[in-house]
Amino acid sequence: MKDASREIEMLLFDAALQIADDPTRIAFLDQTCACRPEMRSRLDQLLAAHRKSDAYFSGVTEACSAISEPFPESPPQDDGQDGIDHIGPYRLLERIGEGGCGVVYLAEQESPVRRRVALKVIRLGMDTERVIARFEIERQALAMMDHPHIAHVLDAGTTPTGRPYFAMEWVRGRKITDFCDENRLSIRQRIELFIEVCQAIQHAHQKGVIHRDIKPSNVLVSMQDGKPQPKVIDFGIAKATDGSDLTPGLTDAGGLPMGTLASMSPEQAASGGIDVDTRSDVYSLGILLYELLCGRPAFDPAELASAGYPAAIDTLLHREVRPPSSIIADLPPDGTLSLAACRGTDPGKWISAFKGDLDQVTMKCLEKDRSRRYETVNGLALDLERFLANEPVLARPQSRLYRFRKFVDRNRAACVSALLITLTVIAGFAISTGMYLRENAALREQQRLRQVAEIARAAEARLREQAQARANVSKASLLLSQGKTEEADAVLRQTPLDTIEPSREATGVFRSLGDWHLIHHRWKAAAECYLLLPLANRFIPSEQIPDTGDMIRTAPTLVMAGMDDSYEAHRALLIDRFAETTNSNAAEQLVKMCLLSPASPELMQRLLPTVEFLRKQSSIEGPRMALLVYTALALYEMRAANPAEAIRWVHQALPQTGQTHSIGADYQIFLRSILVMACRRTGDIERSEAEARSVREFVQMHGKAFDTPGAPDRTYFVPVIERALAMTLAREALGLE
Repeated sequence: MKDASREIEMLLFDAALQIADDPTRIAFLDQTCACRPEMRSRLDQLLAAHRKSDAYFSGVTEACSAISEPFPESPPQDDGQDGIDHIGPYRLLERIGEGGCGVVYLAEQESPVRRRVALKVIRLGMDTERVIARFEIERQALAMMDHPHIAHVLDAGTTPTGRPYFAMEWVRGRKITDFCDENRLSIRQRIELFIEVCQAIQHAHQKGVIHRDIKPSNVLVSMQDGKPQPKVIDFGIAKATDGSDLTPGLTDAGGLPMGTLASMSPEQAASGGIDVDTRSDVYSLGILLYELLCGRPAFDPAELASAGYPAAIDTLLHREVRPPSSIIADLPPDGTLSLAACRGTDPGKWISAFKGDLDQVTMKCLEKDRSRRYETVNGLALDLERFLANEPVLARPQSRLYRFRKFVDRNRAACVSALLITLTVIAGFAISTGMYLRENAALREQQRLRQVAEIARAAEARLREQAQARANVSKASLLLSQGKTEEADAVLRQTPLDTIEPSREATGVFRSLGDWHLIHHRWKAAAECYLLLPLANRFIPSEQIPDTGDMIRTAPTLVMAGMDDSYEAHRALLIDRFAETTNSNAAEQLVKMCLLSPASPELMQRLLPTVEFLRKQSSIEGPRMALLVYTALALYEMRAANPAEAIRWVHQALPQTGQTHSIGADYQIFLRSILVMACRRTGDIERSEAEARSVREFVQMHGKAFDTPGAPDRTYFVPVIERALAMTLAREALGLE
């Protein structure tokens, strides 16, 4: 640990010596040694000693110059060949570049195959332990890669003097920015090329290696089979993410940032390259994408170099990058025209291409806070592919409007066709509606003129004219008004119940059809019509509905039709609606209609308040109302297993039948049926059998005709309902089905 600290101290000392300006040097030391006061003190001592040694050796040099030969004007150049033109099986042809610690030559491999390669050798004077280790890291990093867009390592070894080298694929290419401009690649082509670079960097990350120096000169592009092929080179300052072989101690340069400042992520610059992860390469890729798209680097390298080290680091950490679209908008017209021409477009289309998605994707890469960048390079590549496919990119908020716009962009032809069809349909609908309204207005005027002379015929005509815009209920109403009851019934049966709209007209149709079926003894058909009455009039105010009439229609009809489940639901509905009534007529009808068959204790309990109300009626006006109330109480007591009370109420009701001309023999049978069942329960079998004889004669006389649909013997529903009530209780009293 002590050796590592000493080595960091010497590297900082060497770096401080390179800064000629004293204030800049002091600022550099203040920043790098902010948490190391002991190291700062030692560095100040070393710098002071260095200044004294400079004065001393300058005097020695002057003294020796009189007695010694002059030195050459310039030191010998390092050709990297150690005086030879061969290294292993490679013949050196020419120097083609140099990196931070190595020189790159174009060489020709002579065996076992003949081919040209790029040979990288450590530079003379750089073969320290740290540099050799970093050179070895690059060799290992490249050897791990197996991707078509990463330069392959072919061989490795050492020169006769012990300087390491490795041979890699020779890329005959131009740096990516120059290649794109020279070949006038469009924005789309540049993005497609950049996606391939992202795939190469993602491959390196999957191998556990972070590049840390992604810049245009490290991405070379050449044409292969008529298609641009990028190659990523120079993993010389790569950092391993798995910590297995490429240890951070060999790549952090002793706390100094390594790489190119203009392409460096803020965390790489601040930590000297120690605290970096794959998102640092995402930032550098964003810098490369920025320059590819708008022709200007996000940070001017010359400005960073002239500002001095502390100022350059401060710029990387705190200056926000402007969106590419704003940079392009501020360019002078001549510059905009030339840059747009290099991208095969005009300035207007060039600027509009950035606004929105491209700006958002680029700026997401360049976030100072790395937690807000793309988590992986693959995420960046996928977002760019979404942009090219006109799909929503993840860099933007996913609003519904934004997703809809992207959908339209992807399906422009289909959307335009759909819009034209929709407009055509709307126009046609508007024209037809106008014609229809004009026609209706004319028909209504015609009806008004014919109203006095042909009232009945005018009503029929009005219904017929409006049949085009109304449901089958209107048609059924029209048929009923014409007396065509069977046809109206057929029309209604063709109508799905859930499509019938509530209206007074529908209520009248169902009630009329139900009455028609009722007088023909078609019990099930009548019950189906009556059951629709609550559906049809559910939006009509309750005070405007003839509830009691519908109640006495529906309950006995359901019982006669054998629709037990529907009857149970119906009588529960009746109790909900009328349990709190203060009308004697409604109360007695509620009790009778709910007790046409035996009831559960719960239902009997719910009826009890209504029964108590009837019991308290001290004065009942007229024999007819007295008969109805006594009958209801007799039926309730019989269902409540109080036969003696039931008999008492029957005895009070029977005398009233002689005084009521509107009450016929059917009602007497109803009362005698209650008496038969009550006497049987009290054990008065003789009385029960005596009353049962008249009940039996009634059933034998009318039962068969009543069960058989046929021509009506009555044209009003009330007598039919009274006979249905009598028949229901008579059959129960006789034990008949």
